[in-house]
Amino acid sequence: MPRIRSIKPSFFTDGTIVALDPLTRLAFIGLWCHADRAGRLEDRPIDLKIRILPGDAVDMGEHLLCLVSAGLIVRYEAPLSIRKGDTGRFIQIVNFEKHQRPHQGELASVLPPPQGVPKVTLKSPDVSAEQEVSTSEALREALRETEKNLGQSTESTDRMEGVRVNLEWSSLFNAFWGKYPRKVAKQAAFKAWMKLAPKKFPVMPKINGIAMILSERIQRDWKGRDLDKIPHASTFLHAEEFEEVGDE
Repeated sequence: MPRIRSIKPSFFTDGTIVALDPLTRLAFIGLWCHADRAGRLEDRPIDLKIRILPGDAVDMGEHLLCLVSAGLIVRYEAPLSIRKGDTGRFIQIVNFEKHQRPHQGELASVLPPPQGVPKVTLKSPDVSAEQEVSTSEALREALRETEKNLGQSTESTDRMEGVRVNLEWSSLFNAFWGKYPRKVAKQAAFKAWMKLAPKKFPVMPKINGIAMILSERIQRDWKGRDLDKIPHASTFLHAEEFEEVGDE
């Protein structure tokens, strides 16, 4: 059942929030309303899309990936029943209990918590590279702990590897963005970046292939060119040549 949640004025000027697409910001607020008093909810993108963005032709899964990359939520799997070995998929909103004051009559959470999830504050515009790396490492450690709790079934292992690959891939986007000369439409670029994510580890062969092509474009095709004549990063990443890069 949806709940009433509060929103602070500082939310609108927070550096992490401002960097998000407007609909991703709205989706994030919507998650608060569907989370329990511990900031947890079931990870059902289609259901959440209907409940939070019913009138928009968007992919809720992409918005959730953006929120993971920003360090605002953690997506995880956890056992539902130790006896039966069933697992479920959930979302933990980072620092939910710090920023929200649920009604005293609201029931306690019945959803299992993620293992080892860090208390991460919203990043300010001048967040250091060391802090970003520290957060990503902590999230990856949380995923490793969750994976150990899921058992050794092939299906669970494959799903967890896909989650870990996406997290690793999303954490590398800022390095690409820092090297790309024309810095406009960052959200579109991130979506294009995530579509190129490998299906399994390792990710570095694909990263190296993209870096090589980007370096070639900068040195050969774009040198001395006005920035407005250089394609948006999303256009660059949508090129067919990237689909097979690093997949051999």
